[in-house]
Amino acid sequence: MYLHAYPAGATGDVELRAQHPPGTLWVDISDEGDWQPPRADCGPWRGRGLVLINQLAGQTAIASTASGTTVSLT
Repeated sequence: MYLHAYPAGATGDVELRAQHPPGTLWVDISDEGDWQPPRADCGPWRGRGLVLINQLAGQTAIASTASGTTVSLT
C-alpha cells in the first residue's frame, strides 16, 4: 500500500524547489515514485494533502511520468 510516492518500507528521494519573487511563491515537489490517484474513500484522517494544497495555492499542477511525479504550486 502506498501512502505517498513509495511503498511502505521503501526509501526514496523527494526534491523541493522554491522561489520567492516579490508577491509570489513558486514551489515544486518531485519524487521518483509512482503517482497514486486520490482514493474515493480515504478515511477520516487521510487523503487531505491535495485538497489542502488546492485551497492554499492559486494554481496547482501535477505532472506524472514513468520517471516520477512533480506537484507544482503557485
